[in-house]
Amino acid sequence: MPPLKWRKLFWILIAVWGAINISCAFFNGIVQIIIAVIAMIFLCVIVILGFIFWRCPTCKRFLPRGLFIEYCSYCGEPLDTDDKNTGSQDTKEH
Repeated sequence: MPPLKWRKLFWILIAVWGAINISCAFFNGIVQIIIAVIAMIFLCVIVILGFIFWRCPTCKRFLPRGLFIEYCSYCGEPLDTDDKNTGSQDTKEH
C-alpha cells in the first residue's frame, strides 16, 4: 500500500478507534472492560500497520512523521506511486 493511501486509511482508523473509546462511556461493568480491551487491541493493530506501511516504496526506509510529506527525505522519490501516465500506451513510430 502506498504511504499516501495509508495516511488516509490511518485517519479513518483513528476515527473508528475514537468512536470505540467514546462508546465505552455508555456502558458499565464487564461490557465497558470488553470495549476498552477491543479499543486497545485496535490501537495496537493501527501502530503495527503503521510500521509496515509508512515506508518509502522505493528505498523501503521509514518515513518521517508529518502530514504533508510527498517525497522521501532519504532518496527524494515521490511517495505517490500511482502514476496516471503508466498504462498500455502504444509508442510505435512509423
